[in-house]
Amino acid sequence: DFENHGRTIAYGVVGALTGASLIAGFVSTEAWVPGINTDSAAFLYYAIDLLQSGTNPMAVTMEPALDRLQSSFFTERVDGSRVHSWSYPAGMLLAYLPQAALVGETGVGYRLTTLVALGGVGMTAVWSLPRRLAVTAPLVMLLVYNMFRSAAGGVTDAVWLLPLLIGMILWARGQWTAAGLALGVSCGIKQLPWAVLPFLLIWTLRTTDGWRAFARRAGRLNAAGFVGFALFTANIAFIAWRPTAWWSSVMTPLGAGGPM
Repeated sequence: DFENHGRTIAYGVVGALTGASLIAGFVSTEAWVPGINTDSAAFLYYAIDLLQSGTNPMAVTMEPALDRLQSSFFTERVDGSRVHSWSYPAGMLLAYLPQAALVGETGVGYRLTTLVALGGVGMTAVWSLPRRLAVTAPLVMLLVYNMFRSAAGGVTDAVWLLPLLIGMILWARGQWTAAGLALGVSCGIKQLPWAVLPFLLIWTLRTTDGWRAFARRAGRLNAAGFVGFALFTANIAFIAWRPTAWWSSVMTPLGAGGPM
């Protein structure tokens, strides 16, 4: 009876999948939970080490990190060269610092943070759906694209997807300040969510009565988004630390030797 118990079932499935992924990471050395399998994961490990030693990871090359890479999954530019610099906003680094400070790498490495965030994505998706449709959330996470396996393999998308999903849910419910804050956090972690902003602007224009109402709503969204992007994800600190290094890192996917 999905109408009465669908959400409970879905919560249980997401929780079980998250728990199983974490356990597999701690006890398995097989390919299902490989080592540092993406250059972004290798950069993350190296950047945390640099930051803990007082070095700005945005201001130095990440090339030494590639020695830890246990696969051939390099990110290349359109000109064929490989990316060997930090290429994210500061929030990507900040997301993993609590684990680094509290428990370190652990048996599963920094994927512990990614898998916990992915569990949060699943739980949030279940919460947002009608009870009879809630079971579709874990199905999508497994069948369309196995998000648990990708997170176990070093893909870090869950840490920005979680605030993006929360922001979109709050946006749809008209909670503009909270939505702007969550979206700002997501944009402060990775550049990919920036692509949704023009469409949200169009949505706001089409659903707001009058220019004054639009200006008020846009003002709240922009102010909250700035707080999320600049303060909650510490981008302002890295801008102050070395503005050119921050700009170069954030703009790496768009230029600086050829776009990715």
